[in-house]
This record gives sequence, structure tokens and C-alpha cells, in this order.
Amino acid sequence: NAHVNIDTIYMYLPRRWQAGLDAAGYLLLFFPYFLIFLYAGTDLAVESVMMGDRTVTGAPFIVPVMKTLIPLSSFFILLQGLAQFLRSLHLCVRGREL
Repeated sequence: NAHVNIDTIYMYLPRRWQAGLDAAGYLLLFFPYFLIFLYAGTDLAVESVMMGDRTVTGAPFIVPVMKTLIPLSSFFILLQGLAQFLRSLHLCVRGREL
């Protein structure tokens, strides 16, 4: 978690404030980006499967499978972000970690 924060200010804040900033960052930056990525990736993957995308060499399964990995990985990253967000929110509200 330490590699993304503005450490000069962040490190002097109480732990609850740090958690509040983390939770706000997830709401304002992380979730919107990955929800858009999930939405756009799903459209791309469905379109690829429906059209029967193929590579230049004609391998039939590679392109749709690879394009399906985009929304799938976005979903799992969103799950991890949700867990981090809930931990931060719990610490901010309750004052103790989960």
C-alpha cells in the first residue's frame, strides 16, 4: 500500500485518517476505472466470440479467449479492491483493523 500514497503528508496522519483517504481513493479512482474496464472488456469479449475472431494465421480460439481474459481479470481485481476498500472503511469507522 505504501507505493501509491503521498508519503510526505500521509505518514503524519493518524491511521484512521489514512484509512479514510484510502477508502476515498478506492471510491473516486479505483472502482470507476475498473468498472469501465470491466464493461468495455465484456463488450469486446462478447463481440469477439460472436464474430468468431481469428488470428492472422487462422487459429480460431486464441483471440476470443484472450479478449475474455480482460473482463475476467478486471472482475478479480475489483473483488480484491472491494476487500481492500472494506478493510479501509472498517478501520476508518471503527478504529480497528479487521
